[in-house]
Amino acid sequence: MKAALVCPRFHPTPGGAERYTYNLALRLPSLGWEVAVLTSDGHYRGRSPVRIKGFTVHYVPPMHLLEYTLPRPSSLRILRALNPHIVHVSGPHPYSDAFALAAKALGIPRVMTHHAPLKPKSVVKQLLARVERAAFKWLYDWVIVTSALNRRRLESAFPAGRIRVIPLGVDETFRDASVDREEARRAIRVDGDVKVLLFVGRLDRPHYYKGLDLLLEAMKFLSSDAILLVVGDGELKPHYQELARAHGVDGRVRFAGFVPDEELAAYYAASDLLVLPSTSESEGFGLVLLEAMSIGTPVMTTEKPGSAELLRRYDAAFILESLNPKEIAHRISAVLEDEDERRRVVRNAKRLVERFNWERAALETSKLYGDILQRG
Repeated sequence: MKAALVCPRFHPTPGGAERYTYNLALRLPSLGWEVAVLTSDGHYRGRSPVRIKGFTVHYVPPMHLLEYTLPRPSSLRILRALNPHIVHVSGPHPYSDAFALAAKALGIPRVMTHHAPLKPKSVVKQLLARVERAAFKWLYDWVIVTSALNRRRLESAFPAGRIRVIPLGVDETFRDASVDREEARRAIRVDGDVKVLLFVGRLDRPHYYKGLDLLLEAMKFLSSDAILLVVGDGELKPHYQELARAHGVDGRVRFAGFVPDEELAAYYAASDLLVLPSTSESEGFGLVLLEAMSIGTPVMTTEKPGSAELLRRYDAAFILESLNPKEIAHRISAVLEDEDERRRVVRNAKRLVERFNWERAALETSKLYGDILQRG
C-alpha cells in the first residue's frame, strides 16, 4: 500500500509539521506502507527522488503567491505518476490544499493533519483562511488533530465523526537523552550562577505568534542575573535583535541561531525554564514543550497551544494568565525563586510526556489509513 505525505518544507528544515511528517515517514514503512514524501524544500532541489531510511522524498517545483509556497500546477502530475492509495497532508496550508484538490480529482482518499487554525495578520490572508476552512469538509475525508482541545476548535468547520485525535511523539534525541546540567552549561558557555531562560522557535513572519517580542520586553523587568537564550533563525532575527537593544537587554540575550537536535538537548538541560509565550491558537501543540519536558526542564506557556489543556490537567507546566510583559516577568521571577515548585512540575511533566510516542502515533495513523480504505 502506498501513502503520499505532503509538507511544503521537510527534514532537515526545522519545524513542527516538518518533524511530524519526517517521523511518520520513518515509521510507516515498518507497518506495511510504501511512503513517498512530496515537498518543495530547497534541500531536495536538483536531486529528486532521494531515498532516506526506507522512504523516498520527491522535490516539487514551487511557485509563490502572497508569501505562500504553492506547487506549480504541472508538478501536481506527480500524484498520477506515484498513484498512492492515500494522500496525507500537513495543514492547514494552501500548498497542502492544492495536492488534496488534485487527489480528489484522481479519486484518491485524503487526510489532513490539522496542526492549528491559521490566524494570519494580513486581511487578504484572513479571508483566504476563512475560505479554506469552509472547504475542509468537502476537500478532506478525515482530519487528524493532536489534542482534544484542537478537536473542539475544529468541530465548527468539520464533522466531529471524521476527526481523529492522534497525539504526537517525542524524538529519541530528547526522550532518551541523559544530559548533565553542569556539563550542558559548560558546553554552551553559560556561567553556572546565572538563571537561564530559553526560547525555541522560528524567527519568521508566519510564526509571529510565538511571543518572543513579549519575552524580550519582559526581560527588562527581570533581575540582571537572568539571561535569555534564543534558539531559532529566520528573516525576523535582526528585528528581534534590535528589539532587545531597544529594551536595553541585548547584553542578557544571546541569539544562538539554528541549533541541531543533538546540541539542542544541551540547551534544554542547561536552562532553568523554557518559556513559550504563544499569543495565538496558531500554536498547534508546541513540540518544544514536550522536548524540554523530556529532558527535565520546566516549561511555561499560555492557554493558546493545543497542549495547554493537558498541561493544566496534569499540572505539568506553568501557565501564564496574562500576556502583559511586566506580569510575565513577575511570574517568571516567582518560578525561578521556587526550586521545589519547579521540581514538582518537572515530575508531573515526566509522567505526562510518557504518553507521547512516535511509534504509537504512526500505528494509529496506519490504522486510520486502513479504516478509510476499507470503507471505500
